Amino acid sequence: MPVATLLRRHFVTAQSRRDVAAGDAWWKLPDDETRRSSAWRQLVVDLVAPATFSLWHAKVTKDRVALYDRLRLPVTRAAMLVVIIAALLWLDTAWWVMALMLWPAIAQVSLEIYLEPYALDVQSRSRLSWVNMMTGIVQENHPNKLLNVTGLLGTVGCPLNVAAVAFAPAGGDAGWVKIAALAAAIVYLNTGLANAFLDPPNYTENSTMPPFMHWVRPYAPAISLVVVATLVALSVRHGRWQDAMVPIAYLCSLLTLQLGSTIRNHDRVLAAAVPTAREAITDGRLDMTDLTHTEMNKVKGPIFELQNIDAVPLALKGQLSAIPAIVTHLIARAPINASRKPLPLNDLAKKILGEYDATKYASVTYAIDWSGGDDRHQAIAEKVTAALCLNVAQALSKNEFRNRPTDLVIEAFSTGSGRDIEYTVAVHDHLPVIEHFCEPGRSLTSLRAVLRDQYGGDLRQTGSPHGAKAIVATWSDRTPEVKVGEVFELEEL
Repeated sequence: MPVATLLRRHFVTAQSRRDVAAGDAWWKLPDDETRRSSAWRQLVVDLVAPATFSLWHAKVTKDRVALYDRLRLPVTRAAMLVVIIAALLWLDTAWWVMALMLWPAIAQVSLEIYLEPYALDVQSRSRLSWVNMMTGIVQENHPNKLLNVTGLLGTVGCPLNVAAVAFAPAGGDAGWVKIAALAAAIVYLNTGLANAFLDPPNYTENSTMPPFMHWVRPYAPAISLVVVATLVALSVRHGRWQDAMVPIAYLCSLLTLQLGSTIRNHDRVLAAAVPTAREAITDGRLDMTDLTHTEMNKVKGPIFELQNIDAVPLALKGQLSAIPAIVTHLIARAPINASRKPLPLNDLAKKILGEYDATKYASVTYAIDWSGGDDRHQAIAEKVTAALCLNVAQALSKNEFRNRPTDLVIEAFSTGSGRDIEYTVAVHDHLPVIEHFCEPGRSLTSLRAVLRDQYGGDLRQTGSPHGAKAIVATWSDRTPEVKVGEVFELEEL
């Protein structure tokens, strides 16, 4: 592969990884794709595991930075910088060398501490335009890339700190002071890299960081170790260490590997929190559905009374009668991994018919083959089913029809394909054919008007010579055409 193509792929082309799927909603939380059943294999996987992309990881990381990190890392760097400066003064390092090598680190920690009140608070504004400019860069880039002024200073300052210590005078009998300074420089380096690899852009598919940054993340501690050990080796070669301190200096370089533990511990905590978070979400959903069920029981009586008022349109009566079935379906969907499938039409019909004594012992056949289409057609089917089942249940409850057979057939199906799908919901009963079907003022009339006007459908009655009849609702998959001069308003059933 040409070098130019390789460089473009890792440093120019946008990364193409996607967030880990978390079901059909982000709050169902992602599984940990780096988790292995073997504890021994997990040790190896942890060494090279990339950051998990998900909204959960990005949100928690953003809150960690905004609510908890704040001054923690800048103050840690400031403390390490004080140790480095004190050690270099002890070792009689030339002032101009210290100024040349340490100015990026001094500028970084000074700016980080000064800018902290403004950095992630969009409401806070400084009187100084350059402060607002810097914090504006942070706020703009924080969610998806790491580019900011203090980060650039740290990119230069971290290796310069290590180099300044490594090439400082050997210190004679005070060689231990140089070891302390090297340890401080490495801790400073680790905090800087932790900032780079534990910020939100590492955990989201919206990251605009070069793909190389995501690829190199698991190997950053090892690369850091090589860089520090190389600087120590070069300084040893130039006689900048006491012989007794050389082995300790190399051992001190191993502190860079602590970065790997910091990164993976953070990732593991995010993953380990998922089961408990799911449990909390489920408990909250169960509590809410239980509360909903309790409160709905209080209004079932008034709802039943409203259904018996002739002036209430049938479509509205159907919606009212569907409420208990909807609440039952809501309770069934309380667990976090419950399917988001729509309310089954046969469950809806059973709930409505079961509210009336005349249908409790009826023989009901459910001939329902319903794929449902999209949410819009599912909602129409639920409302039509509720209206027709309520209509037949109320009719069977009348004294004049007490001796009629109570066998019922509830049908729901769709025919056709593409743009020519037609949906059908029908109720078959043994009641007499309705004379003057859908005449003005009848309960079914408003339902037919809505089907015709809003959904390109119809409501019709069919009879048979054996005394059975059916009321059939149909509608199409197409939106009704709007004629010139008409205002189109899509009403709900």
